[in-house]
Amino acid sequence: MKINKHLIALLVAIGGAALILSSYAYPALPGQSYGAGTMPFLIGVMGVLLGAALFVQAGRASWNGLIRFTLAAAGPQAWGAVATLVAVVAYILLANWTGFIAIATLLLFLLMLQGKVVWTMAAPLSVVASSLIYVVFSRFLLVPLPSGPIEALLWRSILH
Repeated sequence: MKINKHLIALLVAIGGAALILSSYAYPALPGQSYGAGTMPFLIGVMGVLLGAALFVQAGRASWNGLIRFTLAAAGPQAWGAVATLVAVVAYILLANWTGFIAIATLLLFLLMLQGKVVWTMAAPLSVVASSLIYVVFSRFLLVPLPSGPIEALLWRSILH
């Protein structure tokens, strides 16, 4: 798949703007003037600036054919990129409903399979990695991650 450089620049800038807007929803840390939204805000600003720079760099490239699908001939790397984008969209749509651990485990497992990792290795790695990421980010760094039935069961069993 070939995407016009102008379109990539616009998508990067829009993604940066979305990060900036969503960063305002994160709570401030107690006793601090900054909070969980500081890093997404900074990354969003960098995304907007990068998108603008890419747009200028693209110059006078043709606006004809913003997207040209040649994915079948592009090889496994292109399919990996598409799989990653699909996983991000699936996470956005399903995380609030399933909780972080369930969707992250499933998506990591599927991405590892797509990357030719043997399923007997991918299954335990995806469970351990998702659980560790959840504990580190939600309990130690206080990043609000979506909670679902698995998270409720996990913390109920730890606390009792």
